[in-house]
Amino acid sequence: MRDKLGILAVGLWLLLGLQLLRMLLPLLTFLLRDRLDWPTPAIGVLALTLFASGFVGEPLRRWLGEPRRLAVALGLLALGRGGAQLWTGDPLGDLVLGALGFVGFALVVPSRLAHELALRAGLVLGLAADLVLHTLAGSWDWAWRADGLALVVSLAPCTVLALLLVRGFAGVSADAEAAEQRAAGDRGERRSLAASSTLGPLVYLTLVLLGNPARLLARTGIDGLVLASLALLGAITCGVWASAVPSAAKRASFRFADIVTVTVSLVTLAAVVASRLPSVDGTAQLAATLAAAAGIAWLLGRALAVSVPGNYESTDRGHALGLLGCAVLLFVDASRFDLGLVHPVVMPALAVLWLGRAAWLGASPSVEPASAATASTGTADDVAASRRSRHAGAAGLPVAPAAHGVLVAGPALLALPLLVAWMAAADRHPSGDPSSSWPTEATGGALRVATYNLHCGVDPRGALDLEAQARTIEQLDADVVALQEVPRGWLVTGGVDAAGWLARRLGMEVVFAGHDDPLWGDAVLSALPIRASRHRPLPSDGLRIRRGLLEVRVTPPGGEEVVVVATHLHHPAAAGAARRPQVEALVAHWAGRPRTILAGDFNAEPEWPELAPLHRAGLLDAASVFARTTGDMPDETYSSWQPAYRIDYLWLSPDWTLVDLAVPSSPASDHLPIVAELALGPASADD
Repeated sequence: MRDKLGILAVGLWLLLGLQLLRMLLPLLTFLLRDRLDWPTPAIGVLALTLFASGFVGEPLRRWLGEPRRLAVALGLLALGRGGAQLWTGDPLGDLVLGALGFVGFALVVPSRLAHELALRAGLVLGLAADLVLHTLAGSWDWAWRADGLALVVSLAPCTVLALLLVRGFAGVSADAEAAEQRAAGDRGERRSLAASSTLGPLVYLTLVLLGNPARLLARTGIDGLVLASLALLGAITCGVWASAVPSAAKRASFRFADIVTVTVSLVTLAAVVASRLPSVDGTAQLAATLAAAAGIAWLLGRALAVSVPGNYESTDRGHALGLLGCAVLLFVDASRFDLGLVHPVVMPALAVLWLGRAAWLGASPSVEPASAATASTGTADDVAASRRSRHAGAAGLPVAPAAHGVLVAGPALLALPLLVAWMAAADRHPSGDPSSSWPTEATGGALRVATYNLHCGVDPRGALDLEAQARTIEQLDADVVALQEVPRGWLVTGGVDAAGWLARRLGMEVVFAGHDDPLWGDAVLSALPIRASRHRPLPSDGLRIRRGLLEVRVTPPGGEEVVVVATHLHHPAAAGAARRPQVEALVAHWAGRPRTILAGDFNAEPEWPELAPLHRAGLLDAASVFARTTGDMPDETYSSWQPAYRIDYLWLSPDWTLVDLAVPSSPASDHLPIVAELALGPASADD
């Protein structure tokens, strides 16, 4: 029973911790940086402080004792996660509650909940449960949702964790722990430190790869989020199963164990590097990502399979160092656009090397003689008995059926909801049924077109609220919507696939193009069938963020083919010199084609000189045409809470007639959308 409870506790610990991190990452970035104007280094210091709370664990253990420390930590974790789900006020409350819960997460050393095979089984359970729940939420995590299902899904793990504490669950056997501490020598200390620190890179790699199906979807074009999750779950399961085979170190020489571990580490490293290169897409990206996922799972399993637990101090220190390292990995990766510190492959590569070193230490056979292990115990029977009760799975003894069952059957059982969801969606239109909620009765080429900067799905308060943005887009009643700042599996937004989620929610087709980062860019939603699409870069030499354009072609019923070009130009107000060649590239791409609309965030006001090439080429600013023909100037589009700048545009080829235009008020993003009703016909060119 203790094994089963330990597996469950480890799984819940990892599941709730990952959910909290997916909530905290957007809050730290958008609430603190954009709303409260914190500089990026200050956010980094706060994040490091939060992750460094693991170092409080050792003095807390000395003060309270291990069972009470465990109870306090798990209680904080459940309280923070459950409280954040129930909180419906200012996102600052979510930040405080999430930080409180994460402190509880950091104070738990998972090897105190379960050991070796049971620990691995619990981690697999947590990884699989997180991946399944994240996918069933459509990648917009449950922490951001306020419906009844979200409450049930989110509060159930917190309730189970609370029940474990009420029942008096206190982790691993104190007698077994004491026997292992007496058995650990210098070699065991190094293994213990390395093994207990592996949870840091595991958490980081889960957020960027193992538990990020939206990333795989965006990079490979795999058919749906559910299929991407099933592929990742399969790769993780294969890696874990391979690592659960009785250790090569117990059956072969030191040299062979080293060769196997180093080989797997190098292959995994190469796969991770390839998966992060923007130039690797399609089948090659799929193969690299799945190989990386399997390799990471294998390395983690080997690092934890035969490591010798050391004393409390070494495991506490290793766990705290691992979390601190995770904070560094996350911060450097997430702040790439702001600080541009390293290439995107560096942080994942370091995390894999970290795991590889721990696996190498674990695979190397112990050099301690039996007498050294028992010198301070009086007899070897205590140590042998404790290992039979705790490490039997790694030694090949049939004493841990619960752990074996979870490792073998757990991922398969958790995959069942994904299979059901996939089969239920198999007969549907890939982006839903456009005819279900969007009118398609336009005739004679009439079209409603809109542009909307999503601010990565985050509202001005700092909350990741895709539902509010979906309702805003619904109210536009547009046939085609150009979107900017769209994340698909981006670390900063918790791995959400905003493009795919909005397409499913609205029953529209979607095309996405990542420009600087393959997971962040522009998208086009269309209630009309998209006939073709293409994207290309815009001049961005010397700029930290590269820009591009996305072109789609649609045909309104009874009309001719229409070209819609979505874009997002360079953002600092004083960077007109950088925007000028981008505008010229847009004009050259248009090349005078009829029935064309350029839509997006141009980050420039109408009178600014960098927009002059658009006017000279004969393109019409829809808002200016509306003001001239109606005498009513539309509202500015930025910011949504105090509109003062008009930087979002619909530029029309001269063959369009503007029927109507509006800038609806909405607090769902930091920009306001702009929507126009158009018809083909003669239009005035004196704009």
